[in-house]
Parts: sequence; structure tokens; C-alpha cells
Amino acid sequence: MKRKAIIGISLFYSIICLILAIVLFINGTHNFGLVALSGIALGLFPIGIMIFTKFELGLPLICFYILFLFGSQILGSIANFYQHFVWWDLLLHFISGILLACLAIDLYKKLLPRDTVYELSTWFIFIFIFSFSIMGGVLWEIYEYLADVLFDMNLQHGNADTMSDLITDGAGGLVVAIWVLFRSRKNRVADV
Repeated sequence: MKRKAIIGISLFYSIICLILAIVLFINGTHNFGLVALSGIALGLFPIGIMIFTKFELGLPLICFYILFLFGSQILGSIANFYQHFVWWDLLLHFISGILLACLAIDLYKKLLPRDTVYELSTWFIFIFIFSFSIMGGVLWEIYEYLADVLFDMNLQHGNADTMSDLITDGAGGLVVAIWVLFRSRKNRVADV
């Protein structure tokens, strides 16, 4: 049931992006059409993970991910929330840091043998979660840079924008990493 729900949610978002891409390309707004096209690939990403890795992420994490994509791509870029609300970009980067930190927890709990989980230092767990969220932010900024260079888009607005995005990603990841650090000292990460 969970697998079907993940597939359904991912396909639903990807279909919305496909329809948007067609409409946007017909209307001559090619930059927004490219954003919608990237939404198709990013929406199908959870399905790709399930197919190629046999690894299933939690349904709440996938729902949060799709909502993040909606806020970022459809509301942020296509509906111009980034232009109308100065704080929108930073809010989404903070949320993405939280999302990536939660993904790190999910990966940590599913990939390591249970007996190993209790042997690792809580500080190692903290560093893993925080670093994972930072890495995700860096990969996103690389995506924005490549889109700007290859497709003449305007996703990055200079060094100050990139750095504030990375700092905000890190802040979101840091919040979760600190929470896990204190919680795992009591219960260990298996109970998080």
C-alpha cells in the first residue's frame, strides 16, 4: 500500500509538471517550461530510487519532498513567489535542509545493521546528518548554476544569494542534527 501511494503521489506531481511544461512551451515561456520539465524528473526520483535500489523511503518523507518541489518549482519559479516574496527562497532552503536531514536519518536507520547503530558515537550521527543536508544544498546550487549556464536561466542571483541559500540549508539541517543529538543521547537513533 505504501509503495502504491509513493508511486501515485510521484506520478501525480510529474503529470502536473508535464501539463504545465506543455502549456508553458506553447505560451512561449520556455524558461518556466524547463523548470516544469525538471519537475517531471524530480517528481519521478522517488520511483527511480525504489526501482533501481530496492530502497523504500518513508511515505511522510516523500509527501514532504513533493510538497517542497511544489513550493519550489511551481509556486516559487512558475508562479513567481520568489519575486513577490523576498523570504520565500530562504524559507524553502531552510525546509530543504530539514528535509535532507530527515532523509539522512532514514538512510542511516535503513542502511546500517541494527547492532551497528548502537555502537556509533552520537557525534558521528550528528556530523552525518548535518553534512548530508549541506551536501544536498551544494548539489542544488550546482543544479541552479548549470541551469543558468546551459539554458540561460536566472536561478542564481550572484554569490550573496548562493551563500545565503547554503547557510539557510545548513541551518535547517543543523536544527534536525541538534534535535537528533539530544534525543539519541537518551534513546539512540534507532528510536528517533
